[in-house]
Amino acid sequence: TTARPTGPRAEAYDGPAFGLSGQPGSRNDEPFSFERFIVGPCNSLAREAALAMARKRQQSPHLLYLAGLSGMGKTPPPRAAADEARRALPESRATGYASGPGAAPPRNPRSRVVYTTAEQFTSEFVSAMRNGRNDAWTKRYRGPVELLVVEDIQFLAGRTKTQQELFHTVGHVLDRGGRVLLTGDRTPRDLTGLDERLRAQVGHGFVAELDRPDAIVRRHILRAKAAAGSVKLPADCLDLLVDATESEINDASVTEVESLLIHDVTPSSLLSRPVDLALVQETTALTTGTPAEPRPRPLAVSELVHTQA
Repeated sequence: TTARPTGPRAEAYDGPAFGLSGQPGSRNDEPFSFERFIVGPCNSLAREAALAMARKRQQSPHLLYLAGLSGMGKTPPPRAAADEARRALPESRATGYASGPGAAPPRNPRSRVVYTTAEQFTSEFVSAMRNGRNDAWTKRYRGPVELLVVEDIQFLAGRTKTQQELFHTVGHVLDRGGRVLLTGDRTPRDLTGLDERLRAQVGHGFVAELDRPDAIVRRHILRAKAAAGSVKLPADCLDLLVDATESEINDASVTEVESLLIHDVTPSSLLSRPVDLALVQETTALTTGTPAEPRPRPLAVSELVHTQA
């Protein structure tokens, strides 16, 4: 992903630096990669579990559920898992092109690896029921699926029939040897808006939670995102931003960290100003509502001046 400081917007982390892009079409069509992730205690288990599932490692879970509040960066692992699984398929199955004499007809790559969201799953299901396209819907979700990814299943709360279909779809994929990766904004036991059978099914899988990034991870996010956008971020500015993204109670979310950096990059680009301590102090005060003060910088030995009484 190539991020530029012109016209940026806040996004959940993805790509080389949790996703500082904002340019239309700059990342959405590019594959996600596990190797690009900035990993820390907040997301390491989720990343490794999703990677193991995508690569079909022997000890990988067949049903994985990633739980995390909005902005915690829970979208990139399932997206990367889907892309990784597609790349691992033989060419004729991954690309949709048959090869060799007497080869089977071309397959749609999504017939093997299906990535969707709860909202899209619901929309497709409702549309199929209304328009008599049950066969097409069944072919997509009940075919020879090797990996099914469904994000944000908390949005199915109150949608009884859709929940039933997801329950049976997950069971179908697992029964046929496939794997399922689901995400939601809370742990399975806290998904109170979902049917008990679906909650129990999700809870029987491997559950990995994503937490808020600590100071070390926030520093790597800020540094990598700035570098990806060709933004020179001085050390004192980096220190100030790391401190500014920590509240008295919790560390900031990934999205909040990204947003604060973007609020520094945008004025720099629009006003043709360098990203320096004065600019970061101004933008941080406007964004957080509190003035940001640089923390004391340790002095080098060469900077010390000896005086005599």
